[in-house]
Amino acid sequence: MGRAVGYVLLALCLFIGYQSYENGRNDPATEATAKLTACSIDATCVLKAERPSAVSIDIVGRRYQFSTNLGAVKVICNRQWIWLGHWKCRSERGEL
Repeated sequence: MGRAVGYVLLALCLFIGYQSYENGRNDPATEATAKLTACSIDATCVLKAERPSAVSIDIVGRRYQFSTNLGAVKVICNRQWIWLGHWKCRSERGEL
């Protein structure tokens, strides 16, 4: 019984480590989703650049800052279930 628990814990640690590594990489698809979400706060919003002006990435989420005609817009992207699921992004005014 003790050996089975050890294997389960090892598998769980490997899974969390791998998913944290994957979440910590800057994926172009997530950046593209963030770019589409950046101007969802206002209909008059226009991006000034194709790429974000600042990026912050950790093991559970990604944050992008875009320059717009309304000022700085922060886009926060997280997975649906911490390490699993599709990336969902939301935007708000302000800097990182």
